Amino acid sequence: MTKISYPPNHKSLISPLELLVLSPLDCIAIFDKFPLGVIFTDTYGKIIYCNNAQGEIDDVNPEEIVNRFLTEALEPTDGPDILFLAKQLVKPLARHPYAYNGLKGREIKSFCWSYPILKDYRLKGYIIIVEAKTPPEASEETLSAALEPEPLEPVEIIGQNAGLLRVMGSANAYCDSPLPILLSGPEGAGKRLLAKKIHLSSQRKDKPFLALNCATLPRGVIETILFGETDKAIGPCPNYPGVLASAKGGTIYLANLEGLPLDNQAQLLSALEEKRVYRDAARPPIGVDAKIIASLNLDPKEALVSGKLSKSLFYSLGRVHISLPPLSERVDDLYSLSVHLLRKHSAILERRVPELDPSLLWQMEKYQWPGNVDELEHLLVSGLINSHNDSLVSLRHLTPYYADALTQGTGSFPYRPSRISKKGEFPFWIPDPPRKDPEIDEDSGYLSKVRDEARTLKTHLYENQGNVTKAAEKMGISRQLLSYRLKKFGINAGNYR
Repeated sequence: MTKISYPPNHKSLISPLELLVLSPLDCIAIFDKFPLGVIFTDTYGKIIYCNNAQGEIDDVNPEEIVNRFLTEALEPTDGPDILFLAKQLVKPLARHPYAYNGLKGREIKSFCWSYPILKDYRLKGYIIIVEAKTPPEASEETLSAALEPEPLEPVEIIGQNAGLLRVMGSANAYCDSPLPILLSGPEGAGKRLLAKKIHLSSQRKDKPFLALNCATLPRGVIETILFGETDKAIGPCPNYPGVLASAKGGTIYLANLEGLPLDNQAQLLSALEEKRVYRDAARPPIGVDAKIIASLNLDPKEALVSGKLSKSLFYSLGRVHISLPPLSERVDDLYSLSVHLLRKHSAILERRVPELDPSLLWQMEKYQWPGNVDELEHLLVSGLINSHNDSLVSLRHLTPYYADALTQGTGSFPYRPSRISKKGEFPFWIPDPPRKDPEIDEDSGYLSKVRDEARTLKTHLYENQGNVTKAAEKMGISRQLLSYRLKKFGINAGNYR
């Protein structure tokens, strides 16, 4: 090992003490070039500084993170937030595994360090250092599954509602058009079913139908799945063609397009406009022969304003835009849809087809159906299973969840079985008052107010999928106040995700 020799009278140009008195601007310049994410917060967890590396990790401008609370910018997906852990341990936190949702809603797995900032023995804030975990490599199973065409059976879209008929008219008019199609509508409205119907009504019906959910694609392999990789790439599938090149005259359905990162949206736009994919400068491009159908769960305007959808990609796809109506605007189709679904699932369960109780239909017509057709199907299946071959499916056959929802007419709780409490609590379960006062009785009205407030909190958590920040915005209160109320009632937001 070579040893560096210094002149006998060598003196350092700067002393350790001088390093401690660097100006704030000098410190910021250093942190801005730091390879790991660095965040400074005050004692309340409000972010007062964010470096460039953290912006790259979250795929946002660092200025968008500043002045937000840490629990909003780095919202934990499971367990307490990093600042809460630091306060509980009352000591620095080193390389703690931490998964969180960034401002764009993308889950990021990382390691975090947390250090308290002390001055005159008083806590002034915290330094949070974030190291993003290496994204997963493309596994052979993941890549192969993306190229498997979906099995297709005849698709029947039920209904005579005027809005639905307009949708079907547009779909039939453009099924053989070379232009891509953009579908939008709330979750559960039937976008995937309509995409299959368009494919089966077109001249491409005998070709593959490939479907991808952009929101669930592993971030580290999105580019490979869409555009492929060459034999020079490091991975388990050399010469992997990618979905765009594998359609071979068929249809590619890209669901939840708003979940696709913006850089991949730009690549997709280039492939759509040039009808070819460039993977290796040394090789000729691969042609793309496919009908592209994409869908959004958001209104396009909302997706554009929130930055989840590229304007250029929207201009390209939105030349043919079909908006599906929610079920709440198709009340006149409820009966025909219900009869169709009861027949379908009676055949699956090998039971006779029951009738729909008119009183149940009346309750259903008042309901808002936030989960749309998917929720209607879940409701009818629960009634069919509990009817035990009765001639009618009525309100008494529904689970308490649906019976309570229909009779109250709130339409507040999309059906998400995975979001039921791990403790087995029911979605409409109301906790006891946090404090028991012997002087308080049922007649005082206190208990009903407590239950009403708890019900309201749970309603907003379900509507926002357990996202405390979004629930607070909907309620018009601060996140801290909502967190306090949840703690007061013993409600765990994680049970509603």
